[in-house]
Amino acid sequence: MRAPVIGLGLLLLVLGNSIAETAAQAESAAAKRDPFTAPRKARSGREDNYEEVLSLAHLFYEGQMAGDLPAWNRMLHGKPGGYKKSAHLTDGKDIGVDLAGGFYDAGDYLKCPHALAWTMANLAFSMMEFREAYTSSGNWDVAVRIVKWGADWLMKAHIKSGDAPEDNAFVGQISARPDHWYFGRPEHATNSRTTYIADKDRPGADLASEYAAAFAASAALFRGLGQDAYAAKLFKHAQQAYDFAKAYPLNWKTPNGVFQAYSSFWPDGYTAQMAWAAGWLCKYDGEFCDEAVSQFNGAISINNMKYGLGYDYDAVMPGVAALVVSIDLEPVAAVAKLYLEGYVLAKWEDTSSKCPKESYSNVCYTPKGLAYYSDWGTLRNTGNMMFLATIMGKYGDNAEAHICWARSQMRYITGTSTGKSYLIGYGPDQPKRPHHRQSACNVDYQEPCRKVENGTCCAGETGANCCNLDSFMSDAPAKIKVLGGLVGGPDQSDKFPDIRNDYQRSEVAMDFNAGFTGAAAGLAAFDAQRKTRTCSNHGTGVPACKKVPDYTQCGGLGDSRGNTDGLWPGYCCPAGQVCQPNNQYFWICKAAVPQ
Repeated sequence: MRAPVIGLGLLLLVLGNSIAETAAQAESAAAKRDPFTAPRKARSGREDNYEEVLSLAHLFYEGQMAGDLPAWNRMLHGKPGGYKKSAHLTDGKDIGVDLAGGFYDAGDYLKCPHALAWTMANLAFSMMEFREAYTSSGNWDVAVRIVKWGADWLMKAHIKSGDAPEDNAFVGQISARPDHWYFGRPEHATNSRTTYIADKDRPGADLASEYAAAFAASAALFRGLGQDAYAAKLFKHAQQAYDFAKAYPLNWKTPNGVFQAYSSFWPDGYTAQMAWAAGWLCKYDGEFCDEAVSQFNGAISINNMKYGLGYDYDAVMPGVAALVVSIDLEPVAAVAKLYLEGYVLAKWEDTSSKCPKESYSNVCYTPKGLAYYSDWGTLRNTGNMMFLATIMGKYGDNAEAHICWARSQMRYITGTSTGKSYLIGYGPDQPKRPHHRQSACNVDYQEPCRKVENGTCCAGETGANCCNLDSFMSDAPAKIKVLGGLVGGPDQSDKFPDIRNDYQRSEVAMDFNAGFTGAAAGLAAFDAQRKTRTCSNHGTGVPACKKVPDYTQCGGLGDSRGNTDGLWPGYCCPAGQVCQPNNQYFWICKAAVPQ
Protein backbone atom coordinates (compact mmCIF):
# COMPACT_ATOMS: atom_id res chain seq x y z
CA MET A 1 0.00 0.00 0.00
CA ARG A 2 1.42 3.39 -0.98
CA ALA A 3 2.00 6.12 1.59
CA PRO A 4 -0.59 8.91 1.43
CA VAL A 5 0.11 11.91 -0.71
CA ILE A 6 1.23 15.08 1.05
CA GLY A 7 -1.75 17.09 2.22
CA LEU A 8 -2.67 20.56 0.99
CA GLY A 9 -1.51 22.25 4.19
CA LEU A 10 1.96 20.79 3.88
CA LEU A 11 2.06 21.61 0.17
CA LEU A 12 1.21 25.22 0.96
CA LEU A 13 4.07 25.29 3.42
CA VAL A 14 6.45 23.76 0.89
CA LEU A 15 5.85 26.64 -1.48
CA GLY A 16 5.05 29.49 0.82
CA ASN A 17 6.99 29.65 4.06
CA SER A 18 8.88 32.84 4.83
CA ILE A 19 12.36 33.17 3.44
CA ALA A 20 13.35 33.92 7.01
CA GLU A 21 13.02 30.18 7.62
CA THR A 22 15.26 29.32 4.70
CA ALA A 23 17.83 26.88 6.04
CA ALA A 24 21.49 27.79 5.81
CA GLN A 25 23.66 25.13 4.19
CA ALA A 26 27.34 24.88 4.78
CA GLU A 27 28.98 24.40 2.04
CA SER A 28 39.29 14.97 -27.61
CA ALA A 29 39.55 18.35 -29.01
CA ALA A 30 39.63 19.75 -25.54
CA ALA A 31 43.17 18.53 -24.84
CA LYS A 32 44.47 20.54 -27.80
CA ARG A 33 43.30 23.87 -26.48
CA ASP A 34 45.63 26.17 -24.58
CA PRO A 35 43.91 26.58 -21.19
CA PHE A 36 45.85 29.73 -20.37
CA THR A 37 44.80 31.91 -23.27
CA ALA A 38 45.06 35.66 -22.89
CA PRO A 39 41.83 37.55 -22.18
CA ARG A 40 39.84 38.32 -25.29
CA LYS A 41 36.52 39.89 -26.10
CA ALA A 42 33.53 37.92 -24.88
CA ARG A 43 31.85 35.88 -27.61
CA SER A 44 28.53 37.51 -26.89
CA GLY A 45 26.72 36.24 -29.96
CA ARG A 46 28.11 32.71 -30.15
CA GLU A 47 26.71 29.45 -28.82
CA ASP A 48 28.99 27.50 -26.50
CA ASN A 49 30.42 24.22 -27.76
CA TYR A 50 28.65 22.06 -25.20
CA GLU A 51 30.13 18.85 -26.56
CA GLU A 52 33.63 20.21 -26.00
CA VAL A 53 32.69 21.24 -22.46
CA LEU A 54 31.35 17.73 -21.86
CA SER A 55 34.60 16.20 -23.14
CA LEU A 56 36.68 18.42 -20.87
CA ALA A 57 34.62 17.45 -17.83
CA HIS A 58 35.48 13.80 -18.43
CA LEU A 59 39.17 14.58 -18.82
CA PHE A 60 38.97 16.07 -15.34
CA TYR A 61 37.54 12.85 -13.88
CA GLU A 62 40.34 10.88 -15.54
CA GLY A 63 42.83 13.28 -13.97
CA GLN A 64 41.38 12.54 -10.52
CA MET A 65 41.70 8.76 -10.83
CA ALA A 66 43.85 6.97 -8.25
CA GLY A 67 45.43 3.54 -7.94
CA ASP A 68 46.80 1.32 -10.71
CA LEU A 69 45.70 3.40 -13.68
CA PRO A 70 44.28 1.70 -16.78
CA ALA A 71 45.73 2.17 -20.25
CA TRP A 72 42.57 3.96 -21.41
CA ASN A 73 43.18 6.92 -19.08
CA ARG A 74 43.99 9.85 -21.37
CA MET A 75 45.77 11.76 -18.62
CA LEU A 76 48.51 9.16 -18.23
CA HIS A 77 52.03 10.55 -18.22
CA GLY A 78 53.46 10.36 -21.72
CA LYS A 79 50.15 10.99 -23.49
CA PRO A 80 49.43 14.49 -24.88
CA GLY A 81 48.69 16.68 -21.87
CA GLY A 82 49.08 13.70 -19.51
CA TYR A 83 50.67 13.87 -16.08
CA LYS A 84 49.26 10.89 -14.14
CA LYS A 85 51.11 7.88 -12.76
CA SER A 86 49.79 5.03 -10.64
CA ALA A 87 49.87 5.93 -6.96
CA HIS A 88 48.62 5.05 -3.47
CA LEU A 89 48.59 1.35 -4.27
CA THR A 90 48.58 0.35 -0.58
CA ASP A 91 45.45 2.22 0.49
CA GLY A 92 43.54 0.12 3.02
CA LYS A 93 46.65 -1.64 4.27
CA ASP A 94 45.98 -0.33 7.77
CA ILE A 95 42.75 -2.38 7.96
CA GLY A 96 43.86 -5.28 5.78
CA VAL A 97 41.65 -4.38 2.78
CA ASP A 98 42.65 -3.46 -0.77
CA LEU A 99 41.35 0.06 -1.28
CA ALA A 100 43.60 1.11 -4.16
CA GLY A 101 41.71 2.85 -6.95
CA GLY A 102 38.79 5.22 -6.95
CA PHE A 103 39.25 8.96 -7.27
CA TYR A 104 41.03 11.70 -5.38
CA ASP A 105 38.45 14.09 -4.03
CA ALA A 106 39.79 17.54 -4.89
CA GLY A 107 43.10 19.38 -4.98
CA ASP A 108 44.68 16.97 -2.48
CA TYR A 109 44.79 13.17 -2.23
CA LEU A 110 41.98 12.33 0.16
CA LYS A 111 39.34 9.82 -0.90
CA CYS A 112 35.84 10.77 0.22
CA PRO A 113 33.07 8.28 -0.58
CA HIS A 114 30.31 10.66 0.54
CA ALA A 115 30.97 13.18 -2.23
CA LEU A 116 32.22 10.55 -4.67
CA ALA A 117 29.07 8.42 -4.44
CA TRP A 118 26.90 11.52 -4.90
CA THR A 119 28.97 12.44 -7.96
CA MET A 120 28.64 8.96 -9.49
CA ALA A 121 24.85 8.96 -9.01
CA ASN A 122 24.55 12.32 -10.75
CA LEU A 123 26.78 11.22 -13.62
CA ALA A 124 24.66 8.10 -14.11
CA PHE A 125 21.52 10.27 -13.92
CA SER A 126 22.75 12.60 -16.65
CA MET A 127 23.86 9.68 -18.85
CA MET A 128 20.43 8.06 -18.71
CA GLU A 129 18.60 11.35 -19.33
CA PHE A 130 20.87 12.72 -22.10
CA ARG A 131 22.46 9.67 -23.70
CA GLU A 132 22.24 11.19 -27.18
CA ALA A 133 24.53 14.06 -26.13
CA TYR A 134 27.12 11.67 -24.68
CA THR A 135 26.99 9.56 -27.83
CA SER A 136 27.16 12.38 -30.38
CA SER A 137 30.06 14.03 -28.55
CA GLY A 138 32.05 10.80 -28.40
CA ASN A 139 31.89 10.69 -24.60
CA TRP A 140 29.59 7.74 -23.98
CA ASP A 141 32.24 5.03 -23.73
CA VAL A 142 34.55 7.05 -21.50
CA ALA A 143 31.62 8.07 -19.27
CA VAL A 144 30.66 4.41 -18.87
CA ARG A 145 34.26 3.57 -17.92
CA ILE A 146 34.39 6.40 -15.37
CA VAL A 147 31.15 5.36 -13.65
CA LYS A 148 32.35 1.74 -13.58
CA TRP A 149 35.71 2.79 -12.11
CA GLY A 150 33.82 4.61 -9.36
CA ALA A 151 31.26 1.84 -8.79
CA ASP A 152 33.95 -0.86 -8.64
CA TRP A 153 35.85 1.07 -6.00
CA LEU A 154 32.72 1.81 -3.96
CA MET A 155 32.03 -1.93 -3.86
CA LYS A 156 35.57 -2.45 -2.52
CA ALA A 157 34.91 0.36 -0.01
CA HIS A 158 31.79 -1.52 1.15
CA ILE A 159 34.30 -3.49 3.18
CA LYS A 160 31.79 -5.72 4.99
CA SER A 161 28.50 -6.66 3.38
CA GLY A 162 25.61 -8.75 4.58
CA ASP A 163 21.85 -8.89 4.59
CA ALA A 164 21.74 -8.09 8.31
CA PRO A 165 22.40 -4.34 8.78
CA GLU A 166 24.88 -4.94 11.60
CA ASP A 167 27.06 -7.00 9.25
CA ASN A 168 27.90 -4.03 7.03
CA ALA A 169 30.76 -1.54 7.12
CA PHE A 170 31.76 1.24 4.75
CA VAL A 171 34.79 3.43 4.19
CA GLY A 172 33.93 6.93 5.31
CA GLN A 173 37.21 8.62 4.39
CA ILE A 174 40.78 7.73 3.51
CA SER A 175 43.40 10.00 5.08
CA ALA A 176 42.97 13.38 6.73
CA ARG A 177 45.43 16.11 7.77
CA PRO A 178 48.60 14.29 6.61
CA ASP A 179 47.48 14.65 3.00
CA HIS A 180 46.62 18.30 3.49
CA TRP A 181 50.25 18.92 4.43
CA TYR A 182 51.74 16.93 1.57
CA PHE A 183 52.32 18.96 -1.59
CA GLY A 184 54.32 16.48 -3.64
CA ARG A 185 53.29 14.17 -6.46
CA PRO A 186 50.99 11.32 -5.43
CA GLU A 187 53.37 8.64 -6.73
CA HIS A 188 56.02 9.86 -4.27
CA ALA A 189 53.79 10.06 -1.19
CA THR A 190 54.99 8.16 1.87
CA ASN A 191 52.71 9.71 4.51
CA SER A 192 50.37 7.47 6.48
CA ARG A 193 46.83 7.11 5.13
CA THR A 194 44.37 6.07 7.82
CA THR A 195 41.07 4.49 6.80
CA TYR A 196 38.03 5.75 8.73
CA ILE A 197 34.99 3.48 8.87
CA ALA A 198 31.23 3.66 9.27
CA ASP A 199 29.67 0.61 10.93
CA LYS A 200 27.18 -0.29 13.66
CA ASP A 201 29.45 1.30 16.26
CA ARG A 202 29.97 4.52 14.27
CA PRO A 203 26.83 4.63 12.11
CA GLY A 204 26.13 6.86 9.16
CA ALA A 205 22.79 6.83 7.39
CA ASP A 206 23.83 9.82 5.26
CA LEU A 207 26.99 8.09 4.04
CA ALA A 208 25.39 4.67 3.51
CA SER A 209 22.48 6.27 1.62
CA GLU A 210 24.93 7.90 -0.79
CA TYR A 211 26.53 4.49 -1.33
CA ALA A 212 23.08 3.00 -1.94
CA ALA A 213 22.12 5.73 -4.41
CA ALA A 214 25.36 5.34 -6.37
CA PHE A 215 25.02 1.56 -6.46
CA ALA A 216 21.37 1.64 -7.58
CA ALA A 217 21.90 4.42 -10.14
CA SER A 218 24.88 2.55 -11.60
CA ALA A 219 22.84 -0.67 -11.59
CA ALA A 220 20.09 1.03 -13.61
CA LEU A 221 22.68 2.36 -16.06
CA PHE A 222 24.45 -0.96 -16.60
CA ARG A 223 21.24 -2.96 -16.85
CA GLY A 224 20.30 -0.63 -19.69
CA LEU A 225 23.57 -1.63 -21.34
CA GLY A 226 22.69 -5.30 -21.10
CA GLN A 227 25.16 -6.02 -18.27
CA ASP A 228 22.54 -7.72 -16.11
CA ALA A 229 24.88 -9.71 -13.86
CA TYR A 230 26.98 -6.68 -13.00
CA ALA A 231 23.83 -4.60 -12.45
CA ALA A 232 22.41 -7.23 -10.09
CA LYS A 233 25.66 -7.26 -8.12
CA LEU A 234 25.53 -3.49 -7.74
CA PHE A 235 21.88 -3.58 -6.72
CA LYS A 236 22.57 -6.15 -4.00
CA HIS A 237 25.11 -3.72 -2.52
CA ALA A 238 22.51 -0.95 -2.83
CA GLN A 239 19.93 -2.92 -0.85
CA GLN A 240 22.43 -3.75 1.91
CA ALA A 241 23.61 -0.14 2.17
CA TYR A 242 20.03 1.13 2.30
CA ASP A 243 19.03 -1.35 5.00
CA PHE A 244 22.05 -0.25 7.04
CA ALA A 245 20.95 3.39 6.69
CA LYS A 246 17.42 2.55 7.88
CA ALA A 247 18.75 0.60 10.86
CA TYR A 248 21.17 3.32 12.00
CA PRO A 249 19.55 6.73 11.31
CA LEU A 250 22.39 9.05 12.25
CA ASN A 251 24.92 11.14 10.34
CA TRP A 252 28.45 9.76 10.13
CA LYS A 253 31.27 11.45 12.04
CA THR A 254 35.01 10.84 12.11
CA PRO A 255 36.60 10.20 15.51
CA ASN A 256 37.11 13.28 17.67
CA GLY A 257 40.01 15.42 16.49
CA VAL A 258 40.11 13.94 12.98
CA PHE A 259 39.56 16.30 10.06
CA GLN A 260 36.37 15.36 8.21
CA ALA A 261 36.26 16.55 4.61
CA TYR A 262 32.50 16.04 4.09
CA SER A 263 29.94 16.03 6.85
CA SER A 264 26.19 16.48 6.97
CA PHE A 265 25.32 19.86 8.41
CA TRP A 266 21.84 19.07 9.71
CA PRO A 267 21.24 16.36 12.36
CA ASP A 268 18.31 15.05 10.31
CA GLY A 269 19.98 15.62 6.94
CA TYR A 270 20.19 11.90 6.30
CA THR A 271 16.44 11.83 5.67
CA ALA A 272 16.86 13.49 2.27
CA GLN A 273 19.74 11.18 1.41
CA MET A 274 17.59 8.19 2.28
CA ALA A 275 14.90 9.54 -0.05
CA TRP A 276 17.60 9.93 -2.73
CA ALA A 277 18.64 6.30 -2.25
CA ALA A 278 15.05 5.02 -2.18
CA GLY A 279 14.28 6.86 -5.40
CA TRP A 280 17.13 5.10 -7.17
CA LEU A 281 16.09 1.74 -5.73
CA CYS A 282 12.65 2.41 -7.20
CA LYS A 283 14.18 3.36 -10.55
CA TYR A 284 15.79 -0.08 -10.70
CA ASP A 285 13.05 -2.17 -9.10
CA GLY A 286 9.41 -1.09 -8.84
CA GLU A 287 9.03 -3.10 -5.64
CA PHE A 288 10.79 -0.22 -3.87
CA CYS A 289 8.53 2.56 -5.17
CA ASP A 290 6.23 2.53 -2.13
CA GLU A 291 9.36 2.97 -0.02
CA ALA A 292 10.47 5.85 -2.23
CA VAL A 293 7.09 7.58 -1.81
CA SER A 294 7.28 7.18 1.96
CA GLN A 295 10.85 8.51 2.14
CA PHE A 296 10.02 11.47 -0.11
CA ASN A 297 7.06 12.43 2.08
CA GLY A 298 9.15 12.11 5.22
CA ALA A 299 12.08 14.15 3.91
CA ILE A 300 10.10 17.01 2.39
CA SER A 301 8.10 17.42 5.61
CA ILE A 302 11.25 18.47 7.50
CA ASN A 303 11.84 22.22 7.42
CA ASN A 304 15.47 22.35 6.29
CA MET A 305 14.81 19.72 3.62
CA LYS A 306 12.12 21.92 2.06
CA TYR A 307 13.51 25.40 2.17
CA GLY A 308 17.19 25.05 1.37
CA LEU A 309 17.99 26.31 -2.13
CA GLY A 310 21.25 24.46 -2.74
CA TYR A 311 21.91 21.15 -4.41
CA ASP A 312 25.07 19.33 -3.36
CA TYR A 313 26.23 16.24 -1.45
CA ASP A 314 24.65 17.56 1.77
CA ALA A 315 21.50 19.11 0.28
CA VAL A 316 20.02 16.51 -2.03
CA MET A 317 16.28 17.26 -1.81
CA PRO A 318 16.12 19.13 -5.15
CA GLY A 319 17.80 16.14 -6.78
CA VAL A 320 15.32 13.80 -5.14
CA ALA A 321 12.51 15.86 -6.62
CA ALA A 322 14.08 15.78 -10.10
CA LEU A 323 14.44 12.01 -9.87
CA VAL A 324 10.84 11.60 -8.67
CA VAL A 325 9.61 13.71 -11.59
CA SER A 326 11.75 11.85 -14.12
CA ILE A 327 10.38 8.45 -13.10
CA ASP A 328 6.84 9.87 -12.68
CA LEU A 329 6.54 8.43 -9.18
CA GLU A 330 2.90 8.54 -8.15
CA PRO A 331 1.30 9.95 -6.12
CA VAL A 332 4.09 12.44 -5.29
CA ALA A 333 5.39 13.41 -8.75
CA ALA A 334 3.13 16.48 -8.95
CA VAL A 335 4.26 17.66 -5.52
CA ALA A 336 7.91 17.12 -6.44
CA LYS A 337 7.47 19.12 -9.65
CA LEU A 338 5.74 21.98 -7.85
CA TYR A 339 8.45 22.05 -5.19
CA LEU A 340 11.35 21.97 -7.66
CA GLU A 341 9.89 24.12 -10.42
CA GLY A 342 7.63 26.44 -8.45
CA TYR A 343 9.87 27.03 -5.45
CA VAL A 344 13.53 26.09 -5.93
CA LEU A 345 14.07 26.90 -9.60
CA ALA A 346 11.79 29.93 -9.34
CA LYS A 347 14.20 31.38 -6.77
CA TRP A 348 17.26 30.57 -8.89
CA GLU A 349 15.75 32.04 -12.05
CA ASP A 350 14.56 35.27 -10.42
CA THR A 351 17.00 37.80 -11.88
CA SER A 352 15.39 40.64 -9.92
CA SER A 353 17.19 39.42 -6.80
CA LYS A 354 20.43 41.38 -6.86
CA CYS A 355 23.62 40.84 -4.88
CA PRO A 356 24.87 41.45 -2.30
CA LYS A 357 22.71 39.25 -0.11
CA GLU A 358 23.33 36.76 2.64
CA SER A 359 24.64 33.55 1.11
CA TYR A 360 23.08 30.14 1.80
CA SER A 361 19.73 31.85 2.45
CA ASN A 362 19.17 33.61 -0.86
CA VAL A 363 20.00 33.36 -4.52
CA CYS A 364 21.13 36.70 -5.90
CA TYR A 365 22.56 37.89 -9.20
CA THR A 366 26.02 39.36 -9.50
CA PRO A 367 26.52 42.45 -11.69
CA LYS A 368 27.62 40.23 -14.59
CA GLY A 369 24.78 37.76 -14.23
CA LEU A 370 25.88 34.79 -12.09
CA ALA A 371 23.15 33.22 -9.97
CA TYR A 372 25.01 33.17 -6.64
CA TYR A 373 24.07 31.04 -3.63
CA SER A 374 27.06 29.62 -1.77
CA ASP A 375 30.33 31.22 -0.73
CA TRP A 376 32.13 27.86 -0.83
CA GLY A 377 32.07 26.11 -4.16
CA THR A 378 29.96 28.89 -5.65
CA LEU A 379 29.92 27.38 -9.12
CA ARG A 380 29.29 23.91 -7.72
CA ASN A 381 25.79 24.86 -6.58
CA THR A 382 25.12 26.90 -9.71
CA GLY A 383 26.30 24.06 -11.95
CA ASN A 384 24.28 21.52 -9.99
CA MET A 385 21.14 23.63 -10.28
CA MET A 386 21.83 24.07 -14.01
CA PHE A 387 21.68 20.28 -14.29
CA LEU A 388 18.32 20.14 -12.53
CA ALA A 389 17.09 22.95 -14.79
CA THR A 390 17.96 20.82 -17.83
CA ILE A 391 16.12 17.87 -16.27
CA MET A 392 13.08 20.13 -15.94
CA GLY A 393 13.74 21.22 -19.51
CA LYS A 394 12.53 17.72 -20.34
CA TYR A 395 9.75 17.33 -17.79
CA GLY A 396 8.80 20.77 -16.49
CA ASP A 397 5.84 22.97 -17.30
CA ASN A 398 8.11 25.93 -18.08
CA ALA A 399 10.75 23.99 -19.98
CA GLU A 400 11.90 26.81 -22.25
CA ALA A 401 12.67 29.08 -19.30
CA HIS A 402 14.71 26.38 -17.57
CA ILE A 403 16.74 25.60 -20.68
CA CYS A 404 17.48 29.24 -21.37
CA TRP A 405 18.41 29.91 -17.75
CA ALA A 406 20.88 27.00 -17.72
CA ARG A 407 22.34 28.32 -20.97
CA SER A 408 22.77 31.81 -19.51
CA GLN A 409 24.68 30.42 -16.53
CA MET A 410 26.84 28.24 -18.76
CA ARG A 411 27.73 31.35 -20.77
CA TYR A 412 28.84 33.04 -17.56
CA ILE A 413 30.94 30.08 -16.38
CA THR A 414 32.66 29.61 -19.73
CA GLY A 415 33.26 33.34 -20.22
CA THR A 416 31.16 33.49 -23.38
CA SER A 417 29.08 36.35 -21.99
CA THR A 418 31.70 38.00 -19.75
CA GLY A 419 35.19 37.38 -21.16
CA LYS A 420 36.23 35.47 -18.01
CA SER A 421 36.12 31.65 -17.89
CA TYR A 422 36.15 29.46 -14.77
CA LEU A 423 36.63 26.20 -16.66
CA ILE A 424 40.23 25.13 -17.25
CA GLY A 425 40.67 24.35 -20.93
CA TYR A 426 37.80 26.38 -22.32
CA GLY A 427 37.04 30.03 -22.96
CA PRO A 428 38.86 33.31 -22.41
CA ASP A 429 41.00 34.31 -19.42
CA GLN A 430 40.91 30.92 -17.72
CA PRO A 431 42.06 30.21 -14.13
CA LYS A 432 45.85 30.02 -14.07
CA ARG A 433 46.48 28.89 -10.49
CA PRO A 434 43.95 26.24 -9.44
CA HIS A 435 44.14 24.94 -5.89
CA HIS A 436 45.46 21.56 -7.02
CA ARG A 437 48.73 20.28 -5.60
CA GLN A 438 50.19 18.40 -8.53
CA SER A 439 49.40 21.18 -10.99
CA ALA A 440 52.10 23.33 -9.36
CA CYS A 441 54.74 20.67 -10.12
CA ASN A 442 56.79 19.95 -13.23
CA VAL A 443 55.19 17.45 -15.60
CA ASP A 444 58.51 15.68 -16.18
CA TYR A 445 61.15 14.92 -13.59
CA GLN A 446 64.28 12.85 -13.28
CA GLU A 447 65.08 10.39 -10.52
CA PRO A 448 66.44 10.32 -7.94
CA CYS A 449 63.81 12.25 -6.01
CA ARG A 450 64.52 13.03 -2.39
CA LYS A 451 61.97 13.70 0.29
CA VAL A 452 61.88 17.26 1.59
CA GLU A 453 59.49 18.94 4.00
CA ASN A 454 55.94 18.77 2.55
CA GLY A 455 57.02 17.19 -0.73
CA THR A 456 59.93 16.09 -2.90
CA CYS A 457 62.79 17.54 -4.95
CA CYS A 458 63.94 15.51 -7.92
CA ALA A 459 67.20 15.73 -9.85
CA GLY A 460 67.78 19.29 -11.04
CA GLU A 461 64.93 20.77 -8.97
CA THR A 462 65.51 23.34 -6.24
CA GLY A 463 63.35 25.71 -4.20
CA ALA A 464 60.02 26.58 -5.81
CA ASN A 465 60.96 24.42 -8.80
CA CYS A 466 60.52 21.35 -6.60
CA CYS A 467 57.18 19.69 -5.94
CA ASN A 468 56.53 20.94 -2.42
CA LEU A 469 55.01 23.72 -0.36
CA ASP A 470 57.26 26.33 -1.98
CA SER A 471 56.02 25.50 -5.47
CA PHE A 472 52.42 25.40 -4.29
CA MET A 473 52.62 28.77 -2.54
CA SER A 474 54.36 30.52 -5.43
CA ASP A 475 52.35 32.85 -7.65
CA ALA A 476 53.64 31.22 -10.83
CA PRO A 477 50.99 29.83 -13.19
CA ALA A 478 50.30 26.13 -12.96
CA LYS A 479 52.79 23.88 -14.76
CA ILE A 480 50.20 21.15 -15.33
CA LYS A 481 46.86 21.85 -16.99
CA VAL A 482 44.03 20.31 -14.97
CA LEU A 483 41.82 20.14 -18.03
CA GLY A 484 38.10 20.28 -17.33
CA GLY A 485 38.47 21.44 -13.74
CA LEU A 486 35.74 23.86 -12.61
CA VAL A 487 37.07 26.17 -9.91
CA GLY A 488 35.02 27.36 -6.94
CA GLY A 489 34.26 30.68 -8.58
CA PRO A 490 33.98 34.43 -7.97
CA ASP A 491 32.49 36.45 -5.15
CA GLN A 492 29.24 38.41 -5.29
CA SER A 493 31.02 41.24 -7.10
CA ASP A 494 32.35 38.93 -9.84
CA LYS A 495 35.86 39.19 -8.39
CA PHE A 496 38.16 36.18 -8.71
CA PRO A 497 41.67 36.60 -7.26
CA ASP A 498 43.12 33.48 -9.00
CA ILE A 499 45.38 32.63 -6.05
CA ARG A 500 46.48 29.00 -5.69
CA ASN A 501 46.11 28.89 -1.92
CA ASP A 502 42.59 30.34 -2.06
CA TYR A 503 40.80 27.02 -1.61
CA GLN A 504 37.49 28.81 -1.23
CA ARG A 505 37.49 30.10 -4.81
CA SER A 506 40.30 28.30 -6.68
CA GLU A 507 39.93 24.64 -5.69
CA VAL A 508 38.67 22.00 -8.10
CA ALA A 509 36.79 18.90 -6.92
CA MET A 510 34.87 15.85 -8.09
CA ASP A 511 31.57 17.15 -6.77
CA PHE A 512 32.19 20.63 -8.25
CA ASN A 513 32.01 19.04 -11.71
CA ALA A 514 29.15 16.62 -11.06
CA GLY A 515 26.07 18.67 -11.91
CA PHE A 516 28.01 20.89 -14.28
CA THR A 517 28.76 17.81 -16.40
CA GLY A 518 25.07 16.93 -16.52
CA ALA A 519 24.21 20.52 -17.46
CA ALA A 520 26.67 20.39 -20.38
CA ALA A 521 25.07 17.14 -21.55
CA GLY A 522 21.56 18.57 -21.25
CA LEU A 523 22.44 21.74 -23.12
CA ALA A 524 24.20 19.72 -25.82
CA ALA A 525 21.03 17.69 -26.26
CA PHE A 526 18.78 20.76 -26.35
CA ASP A 527 21.14 22.57 -28.72
CA ALA A 528 20.98 19.61 -31.11
CA GLN A 529 17.19 19.89 -30.93
CA ARG A 530 17.52 23.64 -31.65
CA LYS A 531 15.84 24.46 -28.35
CA THR A 532 18.52 26.98 -27.36
CA ARG A 533 18.13 29.01 -30.55
CA THR A 534 15.34 31.22 -29.19
CA CYS A 535 17.21 32.11 -25.99
CA SER A 536 18.42 35.66 -25.60
CA ASN A 537 22.12 36.31 -25.04
CA HIS A 538 21.25 38.46 -22.03
CA GLY A 539 19.80 37.71 -18.62
CA THR A 540 18.01 34.38 -18.34
CA GLY A 541 17.33 34.50 -22.05
CA VAL A 542 13.66 33.58 -21.71
CA PRO A 543 12.14 34.70 -25.03
CA ALA A 544 8.49 34.70 -24.03
CA CYS A 545 6.38 33.96 -21.03
CA LYS A 546 4.30 30.88 -20.39
CA LYS A 547 0.65 31.85 -20.09
CA VAL A 548 -1.01 30.85 -16.82
CA PRO A 549 -4.69 29.83 -17.11
CA ASP A 550 -7.33 32.15 -15.62
CA TYR A 551 -7.55 32.15 -11.85
CA THR A 552 -4.73 29.67 -11.27
CA GLN A 553 -1.51 29.98 -9.32
CA CYS A 554 1.09 32.28 -10.82
CA GLY A 555 3.42 33.08 -7.92
CA GLY A 556 4.33 32.74 -4.27
CA LEU A 557 4.30 34.41 -0.91
CA GLY A 558 4.66 37.98 0.25
CA ASP A 559 5.88 37.76 3.83
CA SER A 560 6.06 39.98 6.90
CA ARG A 561 9.67 41.00 6.14
CA GLY A 562 8.68 42.62 2.89
CA ASN A 563 9.88 39.78 0.62
CA THR A 564 7.54 39.23 -2.30
CA ASP A 565 7.79 36.45 -4.83
CA GLY A 566 4.97 37.65 -7.03
CA LEU A 567 4.95 36.34 -10.56
CA TRP A 568 7.17 33.33 -11.14
CA PRO A 569 10.00 33.96 -13.62
CA GLY A 570 8.96 33.06 -17.15
CA TYR A 571 5.20 33.15 -16.46
CA CYS A 572 2.57 35.74 -17.33
CA CYS A 573 -1.17 36.11 -16.89
CA PRO A 574 -3.76 36.22 -19.65
CA ALA A 575 -4.72 39.57 -21.11
CA GLY A 576 -6.79 41.60 -18.68
CA GLN A 577 -5.51 39.75 -15.59
CA VAL A 578 -2.65 40.34 -13.21
CA CYS A 579 -0.78 38.13 -10.76
CA GLN A 580 -1.89 39.14 -7.29
CA PRO A 581 -2.10 37.64 -3.78
CA ASN A 582 -5.01 35.32 -3.22
CA ASN A 583 -4.20 34.33 0.37
CA GLN A 584 -1.15 34.28 2.59
CA TYR A 585 0.46 31.54 0.49
CA PHE A 586 -0.50 31.79 -3.17
CA TRP A 587 -0.78 34.41 -5.90
CA ILE A 588 -3.20 33.79 -8.76
CA CYS A 589 -4.05 35.37 -12.10
CA LYS A 590 -7.24 37.36 -11.76
CA ALA A 591 -8.82 40.54 -13.04
CA ALA A 592 -7.34 43.71 -11.66
CA VAL A 593 -9.45 45.48 -9.03
CA PRO A 594 -10.61 48.89 -10.42
CA GLN A 595 -8.95 51.80 -8.68
